[in-house]
Amino acid sequence: MTLFYYPATIETALAISERGIILCPSMYELRRLHMLQNSQDQNDRYRFDVYVETYLQPNDTLSDLAMRVASIRHPLDIRARMDKMPSENEWLNSVRLYGNLNDALQHLQAPPVGVILGIELEKPCQDVLLVPERVNLEDLLRQVHIRADNQKIHLVFKAFARYKPEFFRVK
Repeated sequence: MTLFYYPATIETALAISERGIILCPSMYELRRLHMLQNSQDQNDRYRFDVYVETYLQPNDTLSDLAMRVASIRHPLDIRARMDKMPSENEWLNSVRLYGNLNDALQHLQAPPVGVILGIELEKPCQDVLLVPERVNLEDLLRQVHIRADNQKIHLVFKAFARYKPEFFRVK
């Protein structure tokens, strides 16, 4: 078993804890677009309409729109140290996990990332691991690293306590 690391914002980490899964960028964006589309809040409906007007092409589905938005919000990281660079489609339909805590910690240095989840998988150690579509947390979450100066630390502790991971504060 090898530990892999997933950096996230506080808000994303809390949503991951509630769902119990980490979604790939395209599935995350599809879920977010559905939420905006079905929201009763006018601001959310307006944001959805802006996405549709800006990015939707003729004959596109909501899944196509989600892929287009994901490609903008989660561009292919050419700095990722991988044996073989993935296609954009593979990149957007996979959860990216880092094999080295220091690589994941680099994401903590640039806000808004504030949490790193340590997930144990039966995979050989590698710099970047692409897991298709989703990663379930149940029985896999081993560590939660939290930025020490974050004011929402207690929310993260409470949200992830049910998975019984080790908690670490990061400066």
